[in-house]
Amino acid sequence: MASVPTCAPYSDDDEYTADTNSTTPDRESCDSIDTPPSEDQKPTDENDHRAGHLHIATQQDKQVATADVEEPSTSSSPPGSTSSLSPTTSMPFTVTKSKIRLNITSDTTCPWCFIAKRRITKAIDMFYALATPENDTRKVRFDIHWYPYQLDPQAPALPIPKKNLYTRKFGPERAILVKDRIVQIGKAEGITFVSADSGLYCSTLDSHRLIRYARERLGRKLFGEPLASDSNDNDSEDEDAIDEFGNRMEDAMVDELFQSHFERGECGDLPTLKLCTRNVLLQLAAEHEAIPGNASIDRDELENEVAVTEQYLATDEDLQEIKDEIRWIKQQLEIQGVPTIVVQNMYLLPGGQEATTFLEIFKRVV
Repeated sequence: MASVPTCAPYSDDDEYTADTNSTTPDRESCDSIDTPPSEDQKPTDENDHRAGHLHIATQQDKQVATADVEEPSTSSSPPGSTSSLSPTTSMPFTVTKSKIRLNITSDTTCPWCFIAKRRITKAIDMFYALATPENDTRKVRFDIHWYPYQLDPQAPALPIPKKNLYTRKFGPERAILVKDRIVQIGKAEGITFVSADSGLYCSTLDSHRLIRYARERLGRKLFGEPLASDSNDNDSEDEDAIDEFGNRMEDAMVDELFQSHFERGECGDLPTLKLCTRNVLLQLAAEHEAIPGNASIDRDELENEVAVTEQYLATDEDLQEIKDEIRWIKQQLEIQGVPTIVVQNMYLLPGGQEATTFLEIFKRVV
């Protein structure tokens, strides 16, 4: 399978280092070069059920850990365009499962993670478009879980200008190619990237805390949803159980954080995260109220939910758990680049895969 783009973090001297092993700007992921922790620093399954579940997902079936799907055929259409992503019939399949689980490891400042999210959404739409009366793909539900990663563990808590970040990482000539490629591919996926040299930049730890909070707690009382279980339904007796509300809230928050950073030039400081929380709640409130028969969401209660979330973010709650989870992912699972997507505990797809690649994997695992 041809190499696909990923994203790469700071070294210990707080300087991005150029990828000397690559001569082309087509690595669509980001790579980590952190110092390995000692044995007593590594979390266990008992300390973090989410990291433990991801470990099972990536190690369960080593011989198919890397997807061997053929690359999509080239065409005159740009990558991600409607014509190049039309449903494919290259692989006959029969729906035998009701759920497909995706574990996605990403960082909220990785452009290829944003692109991968859009392509996964397209692939799901394409999968549902294949439905027939005899083979109804629309009955399959997608259970998507987002896992944290830090490209730059040394990033400051307070915002700093993002200017020249790509130049420091890739060198001046290659930086231009990389930035242009990201902008063009993003445009094909409906993403309008702001200038890579504009906007702000800071640590992403709090944004990952907010993503976890969104799945487990945000909006539960406001929308009359039960609290998520401590196990995040991983240990449910019903293997087809899905926390639908948690999935929806987490997905909306991840998308909002990507848009905040890449389309508005913001970073994950507390005022921005508060704004993202309000935006997500208002979006879901509007969708809820658009359904006939649903009651209106009280805006005062919504603002109270924002205030409660702000109080949570002002503490260190879940901070160590997030750090442990990231360390586990990098050192135990040996994931050194994002995005990394594990499908149904069987296929590991690194980097910015095409939507058609995800579609073929969905057809295999279902």
